[in-house]
Amino acid sequence: MTNNESYKLDLIDIVNSVLKNWKILLVLTGFSLAIGFMIIYSTEESYSSKCVLISESGEGSSDLGGLGGLASLAGIDLSKGANIGSINPALYSSIAGSTPFLKAVAHQKYYFEIVGDTLSIYEYYINETDINEKVVSDTTFSYLPDIQRMSNAELATIAYLRERIFVNMDWKLGIVEIEVVMPDPLVSAQIANFTSIYITDYVKNYSQEKGRIQLAFVDEQIRERKIEFDRIQRVLNQFKDGNLNINSSRYRAKEQELSSEYNLIYDVYNELLKQKESLRIQLNKEIPVFSILEPVSIPNRPIKPNKKLILLLSVFTGICIGIVVVLFKVKIS
Repeated sequence: MTNNESYKLDLIDIVNSVLKNWKILLVLTGFSLAIGFMIIYSTEESYSSKCVLISESGEGSSDLGGLGGLASLAGIDLSKGANIGSINPALYSSIAGSTPFLKAVAHQKYYFEIVGDTLSIYEYYINETDINEKVVSDTTFSYLPDIQRMSNAELATIAYLRERIFVNMDWKLGIVEIEVVMPDPLVSAQIANFTSIYITDYVKNYSQEKGRIQLAFVDEQIRERKIEFDRIQRVLNQFKDGNLNINSSRYRAKEQELSSEYNLIYDVYNELLKQKESLRIQLNKEIPVFSILEPVSIPNRPIKPNKKLILLLSVFTGICIGIVVVLFKVKIS
């Protein structure tokens, strides 16, 4: 008998053994299927709501023109905040993971369809868990006014939300994708909508704040240059008035030196005034504009648990275990 014939006979014996013990196979498959149903009904359903935004902003370039060279000669660095509209892509996901944002989400009121009432995530989470309020929320210290102590329930709620709110940014396409996964489909959609509004407002304010800082910097430089300009103008006028009838080379050299300094400060001062007006226009032009590519919608089907996949895996696992048990039984007998 060849090896191929022996292999075929062994395979036929295995199949026959499995078919003869079909009851064991059926029982184990049914048991595995029952476990699958238990997993399905014990797993909390989760609904996903998505929102896609298109972010459009200016190139963020600050054209200083001839001001950069003049300012450097006068000892001024205008490179600070040169890019008003430049926003790091990581900012979007950082906002979604920040404690102030998650705290705002936690205390915002939503209508819970599964409860039939309007609650905050914080209130809902406390009712669904056994967390005790060991620390009073929003406790502040008189000697540390900017620091707050949050309750255990607040910290737990924030941790709960941090695992359910996702914001991704495709910087090349300028697309912001927001996804919220919650057990209530209506709440999921409401939080996604709240997140889109919060993020767009935050980014706009952030961009304006950068522009306001640069504008304040230019204003400060204008005040300083104005003081210098008034000083050199006064010195030059006093020098000319005190030397009306003098026409020596020494006088002309000093007058030329003062005039050169006067012209330099005057040019820088005028360019700063122009730059201030340019920044005002640029500040309004480079505020990010968000357009809704995919609006928020209420999901109809849960994404978890995946019932079909769980049942298929349960049947497959039951059959595999059944075959192993049958073969083990045949080997022993």
